[in-house]
Amino acid sequence: MGTKTFEQMQAILKEHLADPETQRVLLVLSSAQTPRNDRESAKRGRPSNGGVRPPEHFFREAVAIEAFDAARASGEKYEVALAAGVRAVRESFPDLPMSITEMKRFLSEFRSHSLENTIFFDKADTDSRNSKCRVWAMRVEEMPSYPRHNAGKPKSERTLTPLAAAVFRKK
Repeated sequence: MGTKTFEQMQAILKEHLADPETQRVLLVLSSAQTPRNDRESAKRGRPSNGGVRPPEHFFREAVAIEAFDAARASGEKYEVALAAGVRAVRESFPDLPMSITEMKRFLSEFRSHSLENTIFFDKADTDSRNSKCRVWAMRVEEMPSYPRHNAGKPKSERTLTPLAAAVFRKK
């Protein structure tokens, strides 16, 4: 087989492509699917549920947020209030998973700083026979403010102790 020019190779290829047997083989090969392409490649990661959650998960969030709010209202620090929310969920729904990270996710959903108002959950009725709440109330109010326990007071609210008044009095 000697060296052939581009035009000679093109002529041989055209003659070969015109052959009916070659046409049939090319047709079969073009319609065949390789093992990788026989189906769409599967999406990676956890399958999506379309944003739909079971009702017990919403109740779990309500119990957690209510316990968190109660702890914060009683003066507990943030971390202690998170633990109170987790504990309340584990007592009410022992079969559902709950962690402090999950509690933080609930707070980011319901207590985002970008929201002007937030949802509060309140126990409206407790049955005397068992301790689980049967009726919940939801209310929408402004975001709660939990000031730091060691935050300084504004200048308008500061008062001088007698010792400070004696030391800093104007002469």
